[in-house]
Amino acid sequence: MPGALIVYVSVSHANTAKIARFLGDVLHADVREPELVDPATLPDYSIVGFGSGIFGGTHHPRLRSYVEHLPDM
Repeated sequence: MPGALIVYVSVSHANTAKIARFLGDVLHADVREPELVDPATLPDYSIVGFGSGIFGGTHHPRLRSYVEHLPDM
């Protein structure tokens, strides 16, 4: 069973990608953008984290859309 997964969106200066990769190294986690994560695989992980920069007071639309369309588990 995979341990951890970090799903992230990083734009412009790629700072969020740097943080996601750093956390992935520390946690030995898989680190992927939402389009590369099949929602059916999420229950295989013991923990899943989501992150992006904040745009207009909320997470990036790509990440929000991914999370909003996840099936009930």
